Amino acid sequence: MPKRKLIPDDYSDRRLLIGTELLFVLLGTALLTWGLHDRDFVVTLAFLIGTMLGVWVLIYFIQELPEDELGQYTIMIADIEVIGAKLNQLVSFLEQERERVLQSQATLRTLEDEKTRLEPVVITQRQAVNAILSAYTKSTASRIWKERAIGFVIGLLASLIAGLAMKAGH
Repeated sequence: MPKRKLIPDDYSDRRLLIGTELLFVLLGTALLTWGLHDRDFVVTLAFLIGTMLGVWVLIYFIQELPEDELGQYTIMIADIEVIGAKLNQLVSFLEQERERVLQSQATLRTLEDEKTRLEPVVITQRQAVNAILSAYTKSTASRIWKERAIGFVIGLLASLIAGLAMKAGH
């Protein structure tokens, strides 16, 4: 609840209060100087005091709220609007991220399906490559033994020829 003051901060409200109070004081002074009787004096004085208090209460309730309290509400409303905008941005960001996750999951499922389809082909190709490498290894191994045998025979022949040549030359 906003706080009001007995003497308003607003210049126009303060001027209204002081002006009406001065007017009643002048009116009361004028009435008292005209020579009222005792009974009229008490009634007039009570009327003036009551009217002055009434004006004071009226001005108390109609005075404008202090600017700083209204400013606090304005600032708070502006802050709430900024928070609302930030929450909307967050919702948008989360929706984009959810879309990105869904796309990633779809891509992952596609790759897993592709792997499942290609796995038998890869296994078959691997068996074919292993068979080719095995055949190549066997042919290379047999060729190596042939070359070694030929090299041994040539070495024997060369030794015999050299031995014969040494005997003939002696």
